[in-house]
Amino acid sequence: MTNEVPSAAPQPSVKAPARANPVPGWVYWSLVVGLAFIVGFSAAAFLFSSTGAIGGGPAAVAAQPTATAEATAEPTIDKPATADAGVTTEPTADPRDRLYTYDEVIEMLYASVPITTPAQVGYTRYHYAEDGSPAIGAEAAPVTIVEYSDFACSYCRRFYASTLRQLLDVYGDQVRFVYRNFPILGEGSLHAAEAVMCADAQGRFWEYHDYLFNNPGTFHNLGLSAIAYQMGLDLEAFQACMDSDATLARIQTDTLAARDSGATGTPTFAINGEVLVGAQPLEVFQQLIDAKLSEGAN
Repeated sequence: MTNEVPSAAPQPSVKAPARANPVPGWVYWSLVVGLAFIVGFSAAAFLFSSTGAIGGGPAAVAAQPTATAEATAEPTIDKPATADAGVTTEPTADPRDRLYTYDEVIEMLYASVPITTPAQVGYTRYHYAEDGSPAIGAEAAPVTIVEYSDFACSYCRRFYASTLRQLLDVYGDQVRFVYRNFPILGEGSLHAAEAVMCADAQGRFWEYHDYLFNNPGTFHNLGLSAIAYQMGLDLEAFQACMDSDATLARIQTDTLAARDSGATGTPTFAINGEVLVGAQPLEVFQQLIDAKLSEGAN
């Protein structure tokens, strides 16, 4: 009897996995080049941030402050140079931040009014007439010219600008010129008349007279006070005078005198009592004045 040796169990067959297709060469080299570029760019960026310039080398690195130095160094601020060591460079306070007194506000208000300053004449022959009216010229002058005038009158302003000073220059002490108020053109005219007489109370009639004829738009309380302020008058005394009944009474006296002389408009002149109406040219005044001088000589 033969022994049978059992045959080995059949082994399962294992198939080798299918091999993937090889990577194309161009893809492989593209990846290699890209990776090299990324590594090179990163190294360059690191070097740039450390030295401030690519390829700066040790000298460039040494020129940069260390992180510790940056943390501990105190910033320096240069002070502006000044020509004078005694001059402070601190900013000045804004004037709008302070409180002003009532008087300061009033002065700033007066100073803000545009005022035309007349040419300085210098009335050296300044006197008063017998009735207290302001006058220019010698008391013994053979010819007296009385003007009844309104500061708001454009013809009065024309006489002032073109004729008055010529008359005074031509005739000198032969003529005495007297000014009297005849305010007939409204409330502004009256206020201007009162203001000029209040300036007269401080000895400044003729100067204020010139200011009024050079600033016809100021015949209100603010404008009239601004003129007084610019002239340097005592403003408290000026305002008190403007409110005084005596000042108004003086204007009324002049107005009655104008009516008595026959004046119905402005300007009206009485030349040794003879009436001349309107802002006549210099030649018309000369004819009448010369005739009066001739009468006095005979």
